[in-house]
Amino acid sequence: MENSENYFREKSFWLDGEYIPNKPLDTDIEADIAIIGGGFTGLSSAYFLKKEDPGLNIVLLEKEVIGFGASGRNGGFSMTLMAENAMELVKFAGSMKAAKKAHLYMRDAVDHVDNMVNKYNLKCDYEKNGLMVMALNPYHVKKMKEYVKTYRELGSDCEYLERDEVKKRFNTDAFYGAYYDKHCAILNPAKLCREMKRVVQDMGVRIFESTPVNSWDENEMVKVHTPGGIVSAKTLVLATNAYSTKIDKNYARKGLPVFTYIALTEALTDKQYDSIGWKGREGIETSLSFINYFRMTADNRIAMGGGEALYFYKDNLDHDKDEHAFKIVERDLLHFFPQLKGIKFTHKWGGPVFMNPDWIPSFGKYGKHKNILYSMAYSGHGVSTANYSGKLISDMYFGREDQLSEFFFRDYKTRFKFEFFLKNSILRYLGYKVITGYMRWRDNRAIKSLEREEERDYYKRIRFSR
Repeated sequence: MENSENYFREKSFWLDGEYIPNKPLDTDIEADIAIIGGGFTGLSSAYFLKKEDPGLNIVLLEKEVIGFGASGRNGGFSMTLMAENAMELVKFAGSMKAAKKAHLYMRDAVDHVDNMVNKYNLKCDYEKNGLMVMALNPYHVKKMKEYVKTYRELGSDCEYLERDEVKKRFNTDAFYGAYYDKHCAILNPAKLCREMKRVVQDMGVRIFESTPVNSWDENEMVKVHTPGGIVSAKTLVLATNAYSTKIDKNYARKGLPVFTYIALTEALTDKQYDSIGWKGREGIETSLSFINYFRMTADNRIAMGGGEALYFYKDNLDHDKDEHAFKIVERDLLHFFPQLKGIKFTHKWGGPVFMNPDWIPSFGKYGKHKNILYSMAYSGHGVSTANYSGKLISDMYFGREDQLSEFFFRDYKTRFKFEFFLKNSILRYLGYKVITGYMRWRDNRAIKSLEREEERDYYKRIRFSR
């Protein structure tokens, strides 16, 4: 933990609010279940387990403060997306039936967040405005239409919006069409974490912050070692996601901690807001492999993220700032909405997400006694997925194997042909460069379909300058 009492407030705009952390663990204790990680996954696990059996003695340990990691720094999109898109989901699931099961799970995950907000009056600036994925060139218009066709086959009621319809909603020439899913929502992710902390503590879960885990012993009774004491528990839940490879090398094959970055504008004036349209306040993603994602905040700022996804050698997690990445998102916002020229950016931050090369999450159990449970690798789609992951943890804990057997992403490992790259630090780094190089090539191919030369020059100059 860093020295400053307010250090965590600098990690994102979302985390910069009034908050008093719990005290750290300072003695040896016993529990039925110990949870490591105070983000969405840990809080969700505590919730579902305690809801199933109120008598369970559950302890949650967080190295920093609740929501410190990706859960408190992401864009705040609660959405139904698993894998990069619907076609990729079918590919990696292996069948339409398995893909449909996964997609309906994601629909349930989004509904769960919605239900929790309403049931417990979670004050997290929640707005159910839908998600739009914008085609940024004619080539991707075909891709968006294929999205809609495939998602409908998977059970969605999404729709495709033609360019004329998009222009009615947004005052820009940058968008060529859009995939629209009305079920998605935006929210303040750090507030959601803190509200979920309130909920699970009211249920009787003990939470200790500023409590790093040094190690644990794999036995029938797991002993979790912290600087202030040992937690002895029958079951351990690992809810560490992007930080997982730092504490257990078993997760090196699950994915990579990849950094993404967000820049936040000052609050828009009424005149600025009127100039861009966007009255529906939908969450927005773009169609390039190196996507942008952006949304309005409760006080009418624009949070603009993406454009880059950076992995650092040896899983280095000390890269919360990257000026080149910030430069890209700022320029992209002004490309989409040139009428905002001169707007100030007041906050800039980044954080690691755990990316599987296939963009597929994984959950399961391991250890000699199969008493270590995990869920992770949400690949940037964790607001809904992680907040519902406790359902999977609970089903595993209570032995409901029949409800889990049809999920193809149980114990999922990448199908990337060079999976062995993930086992070695140098090869992990080179493997990531291979994947992102291919992604950039795909983006470059799509950019060539742009009608206006100035647009083509813009994307080539900005996107491929690193």
